[in-house]
Amino acid sequence: MKIVLDGSKLGLKFSACHLIVGHDRCGRLHGHNYTVTLEIEGRDTDARGLVVDFIECKDIVRGIIKKLDHRVLIAEKSREIVTTRKCGKTHQAEVELKIRDKRYVFPIADVVFLPIKSLSAEDISGYLGKALLDEFKKRGYDNIESFTVGVDEVAGQGARVRIEVVKNGRFPV
Repeated sequence: MKIVLDGSKLGLKFSACHLIVGHDRCGRLHGHNYTVTLEIEGRDTDARGLVVDFIECKDIVRGIIKKLDHRVLIAEKSREIVTTRKCGKTHQAEVELKIRDKRYVFPIADVVFLPIKSLSAEDISGYLGKALLDEFKKRGYDNIESFTVGVDEVAGQGARVRIEVVKNGRFPV
């Protein structure tokens, strides 16, 4: 049994700015209107006949991506990004990034630090997969066997990550 949420039709989207260190074109600061898709496979349905409630699932995804929307994304685990956070008495808190020969300064309220190595669609989908897994655990979903989360930078171009759940209904640690 599988349910599918097509983010392009459901409005599961967020806009964000990022860069990919070391990439010729994508190493420059730029942004995307990302779309998130989700497929969830369950071994059975609940008493209501549902693998997972569509409404609750959309709310979970929206809650996660809302934190990323209209922000500058920073890969916290990148070895090539040096971050300095400054809290001045005369100005707003800011973050300074040094990436090779470039320097950026942003208001800290505009930045989201993600615990990943890069800001590729692959790593962003992995981040979303982990966040979704945490939410599913928290909400006690015990019939999910696996799920796939996708992040598209533009229509037709994106990455997918598949998260396997232990067969007895227990989530991986």
